[in-house]
Amino acid sequence: MERSPLLSLDSVSAIRSEVEQRYQAALTATRAADIVNSNDTRFTWASEAKVACGIAIGYLKTRAIDEDSINKCDDYSRRMTAMPTPPPPEAPRPPPPVAAACSVQLPIKFYFNWDRSDPPAEAGAVIAATVDGLRNCGWTKLQVAGHADSSGATPYNQNLSEQRARHIADMLAAAGVPANMILLAAFGETQLAVPTPDGVREPLNRRVEVNAQ
Repeated sequence: MERSPLLSLDSVSAIRSEVEQRYQAALTATRAADIVNSNDTRFTWASEAKVACGIAIGYLKTRAIDEDSINKCDDYSRRMTAMPTPPPPEAPRPPPPVAAACSVQLPIKFYFNWDRSDPPAEAGAVIAATVDGLRNCGWTKLQVAGHADSSGATPYNQNLSEQRARHIADMLAAAGVPANMILLAAFGETQLAVPTPDGVREPLNRRVEVNAQ
């Protein structure tokens, strides 16, 4: 701790006067609400200054000069009146992550060859893209609906549409879609995408449609 300039004053009375001023300032600071309630160090240094200055005054009353207490009184008083260092600005919080948009367009359609239930060659790639996009869609159920055109007997077409739906559902499950998320449906020739007379082979009617529920 540096030697206080107060020790260079020409009389004990002058030193005592300066020390008493610092003591009173420290006493006032320890009672000030803004300092008592602050989160900085002013209250701590005011308390230290009050003690040190009080000790120095006790010696000075007998005209004795205690250099240690005077040095502390002066040093703590300066610290008490120093403006507290403001806290560093809080770093801005990063923006919340943007949720990825659902990229799957419904309905997803798979077209079949005439009188066939095995999926078309491109079905695997379509299903892979569908499963990858499902994570961002929030769907809880997928309806897999099979259809047939109007050629062939009605019972046969119903069975054919069921087989088509089952094959697509199996591919979805194999690609990672939970089985309890898949709902099967088969409509035979009752929901034609392109209305035709009975017995017409229409490619757009031989399909499986996947929709969300």
